[in-house]
Amino acid sequence: MFFAAGGLAKEGWRGAVLYRGKYDWHAMPRMLWEALETSGNHSPWWICGYVEKGAPAAPAVPFAFDWDGFLEMPGNPVRESSEWVA
Repeated sequence: MFFAAGGLAKEGWRGAVLYRGKYDWHAMPRMLWEALETSGNHSPWWICGYVEKGAPAAPAVPFAFDWDGFLEMPGNPVRESSEWVA
């Protein structure tokens, strides 16, 4: 599963574009968060940041679908940059 800049791609799903700044640190409405959680079928998820071509990538950070806990998660790259992929 892939989520970036308000879009997602998964077999049977369609992409979407959101004004992410409207949704604070989650960058998405809770309804979308819950739909992704349901469609993920308990599979593991990670947050990865964008880097320049050729630059070393930071390690991916695993996360769970806990709406409130997500923001408090140690090492959450979402606090550092609005450009991230789950």
